[in-house]
Amino acid sequence: DAKRRVNIRRYIENNIREKFGFMGTPLYFKFKY
Repeated sequence: DAKRRVNIRRYIENNIREKFGFMGTPLYFKFKY
């Protein structure tokens, strides 16, 4: 359901921040979405 998808997306976002740093996150989402 929608709530679960939001949780998964939040989890992915947190992983990206850890890997790429906060500045890498906008670049990743520009590429992915």
